Amino acid sequence: MNTAVRVFYRTCSLLLRPDEQWTAIAAERRDRKDVFMHFVLPMLCLIAVCVIVGSVLYISREVFSPGFVLRRILLSGCLLSAGLYLSAFLIDVLLLRPRASALHEVFALTAYSSAAAYVVIAVVSLFPFFDELLVLALYSGYLYRRGVPFMLDVPAGKQSVFAALSLLIAAAVHLPLFYFLDRMLDAVF
Repeated sequence: MNTAVRVFYRTCSLLLRPDEQWTAIAAERRDRKDVFMHFVLPMLCLIAVCVIVGSVLYISREVFSPGFVLRRILLSGCLLSAGLYLSAFLIDVLLLRPRASALHEVFALTAYSSAAAYVVIAVVSLFPFFDELLVLALYSGYLYRRGVPFMLDVPAGKQSVFAALSLLIAAAVHLPLFYFLDRMLDAVF
């Protein structure tokens, strides 16, 4: 089975049957490079293609230029990949490290639970006039919470608190990172 089919199947399974898919993911025990190369990178490529197609199809919404398209691709790719790595690292250090490091598991949990966000960003990039659909990316928070007991050794009574704190850390990473990257790319393009 090729990578695109595996990513499609994994994404559909995560969105529709998260507990079943988290069991399979927990059994795989892949490292960060594997997860990035075989799940995150294909999703980022999908988003890049959707940005290009959406920009070409809906020129009237924004002023189309190659710089505009490149800026959007770089912003989404850098934001999602850097935010993913930094969020996983901070969650590991701030919430898990006093007991034991689980960086690979936290990274996998964060990456795979972001499937809903990746899909929503791809759809909104393809059809920019549906930007209200971005609220559906919050389903990734639900996927994260569902994956915690499968991926990490967090006591049952503390899993919701752990997930909430993790999502706050991820938001605290992504928002300033978005602001910084947006300003930096705005100056370049």
